[in-house]
Amino acid sequence: MKHEIYRLSSDEQQSYLDPLCRHFAIDPQVFAPYVLIRMAKRSLYLFPKDCPDWQPRGRMSIEGLGISFLRLHNMALAKPSFEACAWLLPHARAHVLQLDQASAQWVRQGAQVPLTPDLRAQLPDYRSLLLCHWQGISFGSLHWNGEQLQSFFPKRYGHMEALWPGAE
Repeated sequence: MKHEIYRLSSDEQQSYLDPLCRHFAIDPQVFAPYVLIRMAKRSLYLFPKDCPDWQPRGRMSIEGLGISFLRLHNMALAKPSFEACAWLLPHARAHVLQLDQASAQWVRQGAQVPLTPDLRAQLPDYRSLLLCHWQGISFGSLHWNGEQLQSFFPKRYGHMEALWPGAE
């Protein structure tokens, strides 16, 4: 079933962006040049405000506009997409986890990440969604449940070797 493509109202947009800004300590002004567009029941896309509205005409089908940004699930905080994590990372001042190479490899496998003393020292005392990176390269998000770190790294990128030293 196709859904109508539409821009979220300012109030609806703020209902998604305000919790995101609070959680990751992001200045809300970074979103000023953008709007959120709903293209599917559970997906929001970040799109430049100055671009015209796009509506499919006739038999045309639009697969995506802007970047895939938020996945809407039954969670207190809408989950940023893998692409959104890369976009958010330079703006986030909280809930950001710096990985070592071994941990980054666990994340890339979409597995539970073993807790090293360095990782544990960076974790909050409560359940949380975390952005993670290795040497400034975004590895998406992790869920910290107070005991374990679970990776949300997309399977579609797990095979890529380009991020590793010595990879050809």
